[in-house]
Amino acid sequence: MATLSTNIQYLKGVGEKRARLYARLGVATIGDLLEYYPRDYIDFSHPSSIIAAPYDRPCAIRARVASKSSEQRIRKGLSLFKVLVTDGQNDMLITFFNAKYTVSALKEEETYLFYGRVAGRIGRREMASPLVFQDDPDLAFSPVYPLTEGLSSKMIAANVRQALTLAEGLEQDPLPTAVRTAYELCGRREALESIHFPADQKALAKARRRLMFEELFQLNLALGQTKRASQKEAAAPMKPVVMNDFYHLFPFELTKAQKRAISDCLDNLCGTVPMNRLLQGDVGSGKTMVAAACSYFTVQNGYQTAMMAPTEILAVQHYQTWSKLFAGTEISVGLLTGSMGSAAKREVKARLADGRLSIVIGTHALLQDSVVFDRLGLVITDEQHRFGVNQRQMLTAKGENPDVLVMTATPIPRT
Repeated sequence: MATLSTNIQYLKGVGEKRARLYARLGVATIGDLLEYYPRDYIDFSHPSSIIAAPYDRPCAIRARVASKSSEQRIRKGLSLFKVLVTDGQNDMLITFFNAKYTVSALKEEETYLFYGRVAGRIGRREMASPLVFQDDPDLAFSPVYPLTEGLSSKMIAANVRQALTLAEGLEQDPLPTAVRTAYELCGRREALESIHFPADQKALAKARRRLMFEELFQLNLALGQTKRASQKEAAAPMKPVVMNDFYHLFPFELTKAQKRAISDCLDNLCGTVPMNRLLQGDVGSGKTMVAAACSYFTVQNGYQTAMMAPTEILAVQHYQTWSKLFAGTEISVGLLTGSMGSAAKREVKARLADGRLSIVIGTHALLQDSVVFDRLGLVITDEQHRFGVNQRQMLTAKGENPDVLVMTATPIPRT
């Protein structure tokens, strides 16, 4: 049997290639996979008939395969397949592109669930490149995951099902029985099963509530622990900085909420006790710009900033955004991830060690012993719930009582 810390390659079908794709999503172990929650769900609980299918949004249709055409080659590298399906009352023509395996797996006279956007007119309904599912009466919702090229939601769902079957330790609930009873929360195994494969809306809501509570509960404990550990004088309190040049970097005006959050953070940075602040906000609310302001302030005071993201995709996005933001200034921004070449990693580490690099954005690669800072003054963690307390402390230990800013979405982004 596997444990939550078992490498994801333990799962059948996950070889080195797929493991590298999972690594881009911040998934390295079976536990990581089980906590990689869907971003949405396809609802199969009430499939539409062909005639009643809406035009303005994707929908699920249960239909029987009536006939399949042979492959048509449109041009080099592009093949077209046509499949005629019926729900017993009306027909619909489905077109697939470069999907030989998908079409060959469809059997005539068998019923499937097709999910996509319906086009055409009432007398001739059509659908292009839909998702295809077996007609399972127990299938109410199919999970839709955040993806990277080479991975599909079907692949991830299959691996999650296997992980739920193989993983030991799911009954070891991190929430005490008294807490679960007091707040009427389900067990961890039930929550994980229902967040990935909910039987109905009620089961999904129950799982979400439990997992949101757990994340906030653990976050509160972690912040309390960090706060107690940081109740000491800062190595060197920072001095006020005129921020006009920073605000002029934007082609737009920051919101009042962003400016208020920036002001609160800068007050903390000038204090005699290291900052330990949680920044909460919805996805797209501008938390990154607040973090950029704190980084600018820190660099102007002669210190470096380290920003840690849970996945390479997110780290690269932040790096591209901040590189563009600080282009033309004296502030240098670097990237450090596990997939970078050895020479590139050595260059970034050397620039951090001698102070030539002002800001570094990276993944868990920042935690390596070989990563040394000249004057680390600010540590930022994005999607902080993806990091353990020990990981955050490993990064802050690379400086002398650095200030800490942790960012999270509201509600918890994975649930």
